[in-house]
Amino acid sequence: MKILFRPIAENKDVCYKVSIKNSSESLKQKESLLTYECIVTLKKETWNGYVVNFHRQNVLLNKSKSQEAIHEILLISGQVLYDLDLEITSEGKILHIKNWEQLQEKWKEIKFKIRATYKGEIVEKIISPMDQTLKNQETTISSLSKDPFFNSYLIGIYGEYKNGEIVFEGIHQWFLPKYRLSIMQKNEVFESELNEFHITSVSKVAQNNIDILEKQWKKEGEDSNVEVDLSIRYTLTQNKTIKKILVNNALFYNNHMIRNIEVNIQQQTAAAYE
Repeated sequence: MKILFRPIAENKDVCYKVSIKNSSESLKQKESLLTYECIVTLKKETWNGYVVNFHRQNVLLNKSKSQEAIHEILLISGQVLYDLDLEITSEGKILHIKNWEQLQEKWKEIKFKIRATYKGEIVEKIISPMDQTLKNQETTISSLSKDPFFNSYLIGIYGEYKNGEIVFEGIHQWFLPKYRLSIMQKNEVFESELNEFHITSVSKVAQNNIDILEKQWKKEGEDSNVEVDLSIRYTLTQNKTIKKILVNNALFYNNHMIRNIEVNIQQQTAAAYE
């Protein structure tokens, strides 16, 4: 069975409800929840894929519009990456950003707005990394590959499944940005009675990466045990378009949770977002 990237079926826009819950010892509130809607529109087909528009709306942090300046600046700066017109292959690889010039102009306007509205060191600490992200198309595409939505939506399920299985090897970075985790990802697919396709994906982190984490975090005189759980469940329609994605990435040190990220991407009915 071959599963290839297909953004929509029947030439209709698709709206996904996206939630990203982040639990970490470093978070003052211990937990943050980012929610938004992402509308996917097929603009045209290419010889090896599609040009697709991604539009994000109704962005909320912890179920409300943030009142904290740092969160407001982050949300405003993130607006530059939507709308996005991406040329994507049938294997889910981003080739080009078709509206690149418009993004550059939009970022200039957003930077001006941020600097006119907010003051302090935090402004440049947010603007400077975004400048680097938007340095050229390659850096922007690399940044998108670390975004929880695009990483889950585009990477790691497309290809030829032999006996219902496929194995990928690659780098996983958005879960732990400071580390490039070498992983081996195994997917299993089966078709349900509802003519939907279900894919379970479990990734194993290379032992040398685990050794590095244990060495950096180990305290003198104590045992050291690091566990990383990277698992995803996909539901595809009978046309093999994405219906639902559930991601759970967890990091444990000596059976104590250090970080956990849950991503829920759920296709909405037309009535839900019109």
